[in-house]
Amino acid sequence: MESFLRRLPWRRSLRLHSIDGLESYRRFVSRHSEGDWSLELRLANENPDREFTVAGHCWVDDADVEFRMDYLYAEDLGDRRVPNWRERMCCPVCGMNNRQRAGLHVATEALRLRPGSRIYMTEQVSAGFAAMARRHPAIVGSEFVGPRTAPGSVTPAGVRHEDLTELSFPDASLDAILTFDVLEHVPDYRAALRECHRVLAKRGSILFSIPFMENAPATRTRARFDAQGRLVHDLPPAYHGDPLKPAEGVLCFHDFGWDILDAARSAGFARAEALAYHSERFGYLGGWQLVFVARKG
Repeated sequence: MESFLRRLPWRRSLRLHSIDGLESYRRFVSRHSEGDWSLELRLANENPDREFTVAGHCWVDDADVEFRMDYLYAEDLGDRRVPNWRERMCCPVCGMNNRQRAGLHVATEALRLRPGSRIYMTEQVSAGFAAMARRHPAIVGSEFVGPRTAPGSVTPAGVRHEDLTELSFPDASLDAILTFDVLEHVPDYRAALRECHRVLAKRGSILFSIPFMENAPATRTRARFDAQGRLVHDLPPAYHGDPLKPAEGVLCFHDFGWDILDAARSAGFARAEALAYHSERFGYLGGWQLVFVARKG
């Protein structure tokens, strides 16, 4: 029997705001105060440089919890440190942080995912994929195993390999693609967007999160391959966590700006937008958070 809590709309609904570019974002921020950082600043001032908890409701587990907050990955401003809200606020039940929990929540609501939706998720050995697999039995997940691995192949450990620029899925075979903080690790992200467009069915969508410079009109290249195939670093190398190679990490090639929406439209998507959200109730703090959606016509 469906639980009483799950039937309460406020338990699962999240207000999402559509934004189509930098000027739209600036107008939006100037008119909406709930994501103005005042709550986060108060919590940080009350708990300087120490662990603390924030009461809320985890959408993934449908449970009231005390989200765990600390100063890991904090930004050092000299006289104080600012917590990394996006990468922390971990749920004590599922273990997922703010960004991870919100990605699944926003994707489910914005794309109206159903149990039978044909979904591809660009992760497999993660709590997020496991949570989505419980809701969507036909979901397919993968990791990037290596550059010389055949797309769609599976390792002895059961990990499927996919390359976002060369997917193994047939044309128009998917309803949704979910990719969270992956595109920045793809040297040719424009090719990845074109490939995602190819495998999505009519009215299918890709929803993605990325490291994003909210006041930057253009994407910044951190690293690239030159005409001879040599790796060139235009900025100091930055590495993010890799579940398959935790000791090494994975190189970041891009810091994205608002032209990512133009890139999606150029890849063939009929509509591309950012979705802004902020919720004390669900533990989605850190100012206005953004995910991006591109929809196929």
